[in-house]
Amino acid sequence: HHGRAKDGLRQAMSGLLPPVIRDRATPTDQRPLYQRGVFERERDAVGVLLGAGEARWRDYVRPEWLAARVPRGVTIDTGRTGPSGAEGRRTAPAGVTGFSAGLPGTEREQAVVWRAISASLWAEPGRFHATEY
Repeated sequence: HHGRAKDGLRQAMSGLLPPVIRDRATPTDQRPLYQRGVFERERDAVGVLLGAGEARWRDYVRPEWLAARVPRGVTIDTGRTGPSGAEGRRTAPAGVTGFSAGLPGTEREQAVVWRAISASLWAEPGRFHATEY
């Protein structure tokens, strides 16, 4: 019955969407948009959001886990002191530039990063505004 529902939706969108989009068999890949938005254009805002010690995501995700999966240059306070006595901070590896270059973690793990960003934005409405393009 799922095929019939899709056929009905496709017919309903006739004339509103180009056939190449309306009739495609696979969903659109959102990863390039995610990469550009999170790992390039808004990297600094992501760093502020996720780097804050009081960030909402900390209630749900281990800081050291998230630190291994964020954009390069973003520093996460892990709340731990290293063996040398240094402050417990971890910065994402400098060589990572996006999905095509081996975005840290799996697609599912990157969904957790997205949810951490979303939770932080939800907890602080009005603190950040989208960049105008």
